[in-house]
Amino acid sequence: MDVINCISKTDGLPDAPLVDHTQYYQPTSRYYVNGPQVHKYMKQMHTKVLSPHDLITIGETPFTHEASELATKPWMLRELKAIVGRWQQFMHDDGFWNAINIENYDQARSVSRFGNDSVEWPAVSAKMLAIFEVHKYVKFKDY
Repeated sequence: MDVINCISKTDGLPDAPLVDHTQYYQPTSRYYVNGPQVHKYMKQMHTKVLSPHDLITIGETPFTHEASELATKPWMLRELKAIVGRWQQFMHDDGFWNAINIENYDQARSVSRFGNDSVEWPAVSAKMLAIFEVHKYVKFKDY
């Protein structure tokens, strides 16, 4: 379910306040993400559509944080492995699982973003990223 947490909007669809006078576009996610009826709509969907069937659902829930709240920094391999490992295991013991992916159609391809897509390196970069994605199953030497 693509961007399923955007199924409920703030009533009246108000204009976003001007918070950054240097930008044309202003932060608006507070009005269309995790809106007041999300849980109600999800319960209705479960009851009326999903529960009669033997299936699982997978949902994407972006925009859970304002971009201004996120910190970007260069990662050491050990730190990045630990972060990805925590997300791969998040709520696993409670019966949940996270999809292991490093790219989707909303982002540039991972080899271009995290590897080297020049003529001589794309295959090596892709293999390195594939191994990284499943690193919890592979023992890495710490650098």
